Amino acid sequence: MKKLIYLILFSTIIIFSSCQKDPISTNVRENYIGKWFVTETNKKTSKITKYEVTISLASQDDEIIVKNFANLGKNTQATLRVFEFVVVLKDQDIDGFQVQATTNGKAKSDYSQFDLTYKLEGDTFDANFKKN
Repeated sequence: MKKLIYLILFSTIIIFSSCQKDPISTNVRENYIGKWFVTETNKKTSKITKYEVTISLASQDDEIIVKNFANLGKNTQATLRVFEFVVVLKDQDIDGFQVQATTNGKAKSDYSQFDLTYKLEGDTFDANFKKN
């Protein structure tokens, strides 16, 4: 009977451990790598735009590259800095478009989404990034 109890207990542990989420990386930038769905709202016109971006590592230790930032095209990219759950958009020129951060972004503790507010050509946008 004891062996049966141990077998059931062991089987339960195996089942529950296989259902755990992927661990969060200790290299903060790696938590942002991949495809993300963006819902972007123009604060002036209330127009909502949905699109996909791809995030990859940049050459600097605290930076990531966002391709198709602001839905400006698959070949455009913006550079963001990440510190744990804080996402910082640096003021930059993206294919002739001036982009300025208005506030730092904030990621959820599981890195499943983050928000960012920025100005693009005079309009202010709220963007919500959700990991695909």
